[in-house]
Parts: sequence; structure tokens; C-alpha cells
Amino acid sequence: MKKILILTSVAALSLPAFAASPAPTQKFISTEQIVTMCKNKGNAQDQGYCSGFGQGVYDGYLMMVNPKRKGSQTICIPQDAKDPGIVDTFIKWTEANPKFNSKPAAEAVLNFLDQRYPCKK
Repeated sequence: MKKILILTSVAALSLPAFAASPAPTQKFISTEQIVTMCKNKGNAQDQGYCSGFGQGVYDGYLMMVNPKRKGSQTICIPQDAKDPGIVDTFIKWTEANPKFNSKPAAEAVLNFLDQRYPCKK
């Protein structure tokens, strides 16, 4: 009887170890946060993050587009495009589109690029 009680106690105590852990919370940088960094012209780290973030979002987009499916790509930035004012243009775009402020910054970047560089049909 003691053995059964001990085994039952050990089993009951070990149940939490096998319980499903809560899903990890994913925190995205908001549009408002990235715009604050992009506006901070005096901080090289913020400027580098701002530029790199936009480039990374676009690179990720290109990796996800299916080249075999016609019409799947909606953003077409020319390979030789040089747009030094793109960050300032993005900031102005977010001011005109405040609905994106609390949304993930990547969503705002993709919407901005889709409007600025649409693919020719």
C-alpha cells in the first residue's frame, strides 16, 4: 500500500513537468517605434537599424514570393534604384496612414513599398 501511495505521489508531482508550456509571446517592433528610430538622425545606431530593417523586410518579402506563380509579386523595386529620400518618404507616408502605428512595422513597410514600387502589369 505504501508503494502505491509513493508511486502515485511521485506521478502526481511530475505531471507539471510534462504539462504543455504556454506558447511563446512574439513581440514585434511597431511602426511607431521604427519611425521614432528613423527620425532620430543624430543617432547612427538608430539610423542603421532603420535602414537595415527596411532592407531586411524587403529581402524577406522577395524570399517568400513564388516566381513561378504569375502575379504573386506586387512590389518591384528596380535593381539599380537609388532612393536616398526613401526613409523620409516612409515617415511622411506613416503620418498620412496612422492606422499602421500600432501594427508591426514590417506590415507598414510592405504596404508603403507596394504603393511606391508597384509591379507593372
